Amino acid sequence: MTKNTSNVRQDSLTYGQLIISVLFGWILWYAGVLFIKHGGAAGFYDGNNIILVYLAILVATYVAIKIAMLIGKVPPYLALNFVGLATAAAITLDALALIWLRDIYGTDTELVLRGAASIIWGAAVPIFIALQIEAKHRRLK
Repeated sequence: MTKNTSNVRQDSLTYGQLIISVLFGWILWYAGVLFIKHGGAAGFYDGNNIILVYLAILVATYVAIKIAMLIGKVPPYLALNFVGLATAAAITLDALALIWLRDIYGTDTELVLRGAASIIWGAAVPIFIALQIEAKHRRLK
C-alpha cells in the first residue's frame, strides 16, 4: 500500500534546493561585484548616494530571495536554511576574490572599501529577511 506523502512536512532542503541556494549566493555576489565596479565609476558610492545603495540592496535582496525561493519551491519555514547557505556561498567567493582577484572590485582603494562595506551589508540583510519570512510563517500558522 502506498502512503500519501502530500501533507508531509519537508524537514530540510532538497539537493536541488541546495544547488539553487549556492547558485543564488554566487549570482548575488557577482551582481555586487559588478555594481561596485561600475556603480562606483557612476558615482553611486559618492557622498550620501551610499544611503541609496544600502536601500537598493535591501529591496533588491528581498525581491531576489522571494524569486529564488519560488524557483526552488522552498517552504517559508526553511528560508533561513536556504538564505544562510546562499550567504555562506557568497561570503566564500568574496573571501577568495579578496585573496586572489583583488582588482575585481576596482583599483580605487576608497571605492573598494565602500564597496566592501556594502557587500558586508548585503550579507547581513538576507539573514534578517529570512528571519522575518520564517517569523511571519509561524505567526500565520
